[in-house]
Amino acid sequence: MAKKTTKKARPAKPKKIAKPVARVRAAKFAKPVKLTKAQKKLVALKLKVTKPEKPRILPKPTAMFVPVILAGGSGTRFWPRSRKANPKQVLALNSSKSMIQETVDRLSPLAAHDRFWIITNDVVAPVIRKQLPKLKKAQILAEPAARNTAPAIGLAAFILARKFPDAVLGLFPSDHVIKDAARFREDLKRGIEIAASGEKIVVMGVLPTRPETGYGYIECGAPLVPQLFRVKRFTEKPSADKAREFLAEGNYYWNSGMFLWSPRSTNIGRRRSASRPTCLRPLTPTPRTQR
Repeated sequence: MAKKTTKKARPAKPKKIAKPVARVRAAKFAKPVKLTKAQKKLVALKLKVTKPEKPRILPKPTAMFVPVILAGGSGTRFWPRSRKANPKQVLALNSSKSMIQETVDRLSPLAAHDRFWIITNDVVAPVIRKQLPKLKKAQILAEPAARNTAPAIGLAAFILARKFPDAVLGLFPSDHVIKDAARFREDLKRGIEIAASGEKIVVMGVLPTRPETGYGYIECGAPLVPQLFRVKRFTEKPSADKAREFLAEGNYYWNSGMFLWSPRSTNIGRRRSASRPTCLRPLTPTPRTQR
């Protein structure tokens, strides 16, 4: 009798654990979502806000810029600390640097050191040469006698017109305190472009905060474009009543003493048909300082 053969039972296959393929496939083959223009702008705005900003490098003006710094003075404003041989512009009154060193540092991003010119007197010139070693001796001009701002402008224009006929000259006092130097350079760059565009003289005004009698005032007309005005009149150090009147009018600004012009505009004042100076956007005033 034949023996019955029994099949050996095959071992049960292990159950496969289900993988989350649905999710993988969904992510892999999902159709791209179409965004509206408003949604795209919102996404771009979020990316812009969350992306860290790179340090900003201010472009130099397209026109050649030649700063001229007035550094005369008799040393009477801060006596006894300031003296004839050490007027306030060579003193460290605002930081560890002297005021003229701060002025050069403030303007350096817009002009190379070989473009700077200093107008001073014979007494102060040796001190300034020590404080500004990057400037050549020929760049520091000593007036034989002090004759105030207008002759200093004429001297600078006469000397530099031959050397830089297509440049924009900038006249700057050496005793200003300007807290926001980056904002100042932005305004200055715009003024340089305006002065380079034709026979124009640009003066930078300061928004007055009080009826100050120790400063000159600029009366501005209607704006040519936003924050740019045609100058109507200059008034030098008014009385207290006049200063209060100017403040109430709202179209008067303190004269900063900062001017921008091209050498070819030097003779503008001799021609009646020439344009009056242009007043650039008023600067934010800094805490009170004695001039």
